[in-house]
Amino acid sequence: MKSYINLMEGCLRCGQCTAHCDFLCKYGLDHSLDNLERLKELSFHCFMCGECAAYCPKGIDGKVIMQMIREEQTRENHGNPVIGGYEKLLEEKIDYLYQNYRLGGYKSVLFMGCNFPAYFPNSTKKLSKLFLESYDIGTIYECCGKPVRELGLTKEAGESIQRIQQRLCENQIEELITVCPNCYLYLKDKVDVRVVSIYEKIKELQIGENIDDENPYIFQPCPDRMEGFWKESVQTFFNNEIQCIKDVQCCGLGGCAKSSEPEIANGFADKIRKKGYEKIYTYCASCTGNLRRNGCEHVWHLLPVILGFPQEDADIEHNRRNRENSKYW
Repeated sequence: MKSYINLMEGCLRCGQCTAHCDFLCKYGLDHSLDNLERLKELSFHCFMCGECAAYCPKGIDGKVIMQMIREEQTRENHGNPVIGGYEKLLEEKIDYLYQNYRLGGYKSVLFMGCNFPAYFPNSTKKLSKLFLESYDIGTIYECCGKPVRELGLTKEAGESIQRIQQRLCENQIEELITVCPNCYLYLKDKVDVRVVSIYEKIKELQIGENIDDENPYIFQPCPDRMEGFWKESVQTFFNNEIQCIKDVQCCGLGGCAKSSEPEIANGFADKIRKKGYEKIYTYCASCTGNLRRNGCEHVWHLLPVILGFPQEDADIEHNRRNRENSKYW
């Protein structure tokens, strides 16, 4: 694998990444070697959304560079995080405190992740009940470990994957149906079972209701921006062509950067509010919850809508408590 130095050598200094990234623009940076030391200083200020790669004529992916820098910094810091304030996150997610495999003894299971149960507890329970009673599909509550990896803790992230793999084997699970696009992208090449999206599975089971909005707008989550795989899957549930919201690179939670750049993080929601959308759909619980928390009142998660569940607002007040409760569902 190329080092981040090799990746940065291809930079043309054209300014396209800077023009499309609020973080790079704020500090007047690009991904050239001339800025290497400054990028190291600001490695936890990057939202790692990958938007820069979409505009770079050389395809340089800034999120890959920043991930490598974070990992290097952690190694140089004797394996410890180089940024404070994430102690509770690591305590919770290194070996997920609220893991629940009580309904995991099925060949195919829903992999709920952390945030869908946190923001949508009622829809989570309905989804689990529907799939168990109608399709003999179980449910596990588990964290994929991506936030741990983003903090540069490669050793701990690798051990987390090993534990997940062991639990999948113990429960004889052969297929994970991921509710979160982050979980899908992170796990699909790391575990020895089939990993599919919830929307693939709904289509396969021939269930779900079509949405008949005349001009449907989607806020596309960061992990699906490049490939657009989930976007293609959800398009099948709309009678009209979906339109992705442009010029807003992230919901504000990407890359664990919110604490370092709160103004930029909150500014993403400000941009959306100013455009005055009547309704926005997304297929990421983190995006839904964080945009709602920052005043975007018309953002809805697609999954409950497609499955015809009662409309559930993102629970932005009790999301940690909901995660804790999911350990006992």
